[in-house]
Amino acid sequence: REIQRLTEEVEQREEQHQALSGHKALFTAFDSQLEDAVDRIFVELGFSVVPGPKGRVDRIATIGDRKVAIEIQGVKRGAKEDHARSLTIWVEEVAIADKSEPKGLLIVNPYRDTPLNERVGLSFWPGKTLNICQRHGHCAMTTLQLLVLYFASQDEGQRNFLIDSIFDTEGEYPHFKDWQTVIQMKPGPGN
Repeated sequence: REIQRLTEEVEQREEQHQALSGHKALFTAFDSQLEDAVDRIFVELGFSVVPGPKGRVDRIATIGDRKVAIEIQGVKRGAKEDHARSLTIWVEEVAIADKSEPKGLLIVNPYRDTPLNERVGLSFWPGKTLNICQRHGHCAMTTLQLLVLYFASQDEGQRNFLIDSIFDTEGEYPHFKDWQTVIQMKPGPGN
């Protein structure tokens, strides 16, 4: 019985480890690997997610009667103004094509090649990126904020509030800027 219990516990921990390892792409990846990681988070939050038209918005996510046009970027430095400008164009294209008013969401994995412990205090939003997002009513968040949002959404009582907070934000997402209190990188080989 004890062997059975321990075997089940090991299997459960391996599943948890696999899930957490999949989330690592949110702060290390770019391009399709990053987009897939963002997809998984939004699906787990209850959204349906489809890729946007090739060469346009990265993802279109829908929950209920609300829609989000998502621009996803993994960059070696901070976000660029061009990311916010592109999002503005993509949101308009989605609005025209779907006859809807989607929320613009810029998700950036800034300093993707920099170890997490060295990202604290860096400027993720240089230039006028946030000004452009705020002016157009878009929400801008880092992938680390998205990951902490996901962890916090495991509390069913918080999930709707957190989803609403994405739709309500104009400019920088105000929650989970202190992601390092939840996500910690332990020193060790390869870190």
